[in-house]
Amino acid sequence: MDIHWHPQLSSTNDEAHAQAKLGAPHGTLIGADFQSAGRGRTGKRWSCEPGDGLMCSIILRPEWELRYWGWIALTAGLALAELLERDCLTPQLKYPNDVLVNGKKIAGILTEATSDYVIVGIGMNLNMQTVPEVTSSIPPTSFYLETDCQMDASAYARTIQRSLVDLLASPSPLLLRREIERRLAWLHHSVTLQDRGTTRQGQLMGLGTDGQLLLESDQQEVELYDVLEMRPVG
Repeated sequence: MDIHWHPQLSSTNDEAHAQAKLGAPHGTLIGADFQSAGRGRTGKRWSCEPGDGLMCSIILRPEWELRYWGWIALTAGLALAELLERDCLTPQLKYPNDVLVNGKKIAGILTEATSDYVIVGIGMNLNMQTVPEVTSSIPPTSFYLETDCQMDASAYARTIQRSLVDLLASPSPLLLRREIERRLAWLHHSVTLQDRGTTRQGQLMGLGTDGQLLLESDQQEVELYDVLEMRPVG
């Protein structure tokens, strides 16, 4: 699989889009030691010092039906979670795009899709020995703080690349649903969800066939596709 690693980029996702438009194949990895204009979901800025973080994007040309492309961020989360488990950590997937360790955020995933391809951007706190204070109720952590080990970002990115491409070789994401669901943060617990202009509360029940969140509220199951934020109750 193709790998393009750079000392610095403005955004690995932007470079991945450019390479995808030039015909870069499925699984191509774009990475950087530092990015000056990285972004997260809902347009949030994301940055860290060179050597502290993993910043990469993977170009995907999935064979799954278009209706299943909503599973891709969760599948990327599964790939990352399985790798963290090899290091004796117990990660959880915070729907739709974060990876938690010990209740703290260690990585975020940003997917951007066109009709021809999907870009999966991954930002991971890797070698940070201290983490910044944040206003979010979910504090950050890093691979180093959880394991007392440092990791080479490009090598770890290559491992994620191989793992994600292998998972996407599954005939259907529904074959991965059980493995994703059992790692969901707050599964079968009460949560508060925010979507576009609406706040809901209920019990998190799992995932639907298209990767949507299933919430049980007042004994009725509601399917939610556009969840902006989720928090546990209490």
